[in-house]
Amino acid sequence: MKTLTLDQTPAAPAPPIRTSEQFLAVRAPGRIDLVALDDLLYVEGSDKYAELVLANGQRKFYDRCLSRVEAVLPPSFVRIHKSYLVRFNAVSRLIVQRGSRYYAELTTGLRLPIGRSRYARVKSRLL
Repeated sequence: MKTLTLDQTPAAPAPPIRTSEQFLAVRAPGRIDLVALDDLLYVEGSDKYAELVLANGQRKFYDRCLSRVEAVLPPSFVRIHKSYLVRFNAVSRLIVQRGSRYYAELTTGLRLPIGRSRYARVKSRLL
């Protein structure tokens, strides 16, 4: 009769379970894609729809308006303009130009406009 002993080495930790707070479900023809929030750089609104812009440059059409996207995103995303939500840690600097024009420059070098009414809030969060 053989005796089996259990190996005493600890098992590798299980991968974390993905929860609904970590991704957005994006409908595509014939499928639903899961977009990780860690990959999301900013969201551009256009009427009743939004476009998700990922860190790798990919763009994904999202069938919800910007205010509905804003409601489900974590506080690490900030509304900087009526048409833009941005991952705040992707903002490298704020640019002020004549005529009360404000821009958020992202770590990628891209500049997104900041609404005049939102500039003070964005600035206070950066400082």
